[in-house]
Amino acid sequence: MLEYYVSHLTIITMSEYHFETVNDDVPYIYADFIIVNVTYMAIFSDDQDALSFFTDNESNSDIIKLIKDKKTYSIKFAVKEYIENGNVDLYAPPLEHKFGKTEIKKLKKHLEKLMYKHYQLFKPDCYVFIAERESLARMYNKMCCNPSDFMADFKPAVKLGRENNCFVIKTPSY
Repeated sequence: MLEYYVSHLTIITMSEYHFETVNDDVPYIYADFIIVNVTYMAIFSDDQDALSFFTDNESNSDIIKLIKDKKTYSIKFAVKEYIENGNVDLYAPPLEHKFGKTEIKKLKKHLEKLMYKHYQLFKPDCYVFIAERESLARMYNKMCCNPSDFMADFKPAVKLGRENNCFVIKTPSY
């Protein structure tokens, strides 16, 4: 593993992924990955203000029970260009790219690998994420309920929250 520092940015290289830590107002860790010539950014944040979204709402009692007093990271991913350009619909599908089953499987595999590599580096107790659209909810449900073999020790809690669009994955550290 290679690690070096550039001002407020720490870059960690691990196999095919490069995790970068940004220590801005809201610190986060991210890694890029590519599917069909579209670069995505996966963002991991343990920021308590971001996580308070889950714990400040009574309708999320099922989520609160799972993440309270746990080292938790929220996960988001989007087309990198949308993030960098401040796109209004951050979670819109990539323009002029039709994703079929093959591309969705690749996306699922990248997200699982990123979560696994992130876990190896930072050892959180769990991850929490929200599906911003129905298609993401279906993919997250598949990712949680039909994980790759290397994720066998990770335990999912699915369809949480008032809208059943929140997911929690408990790591082996949980």
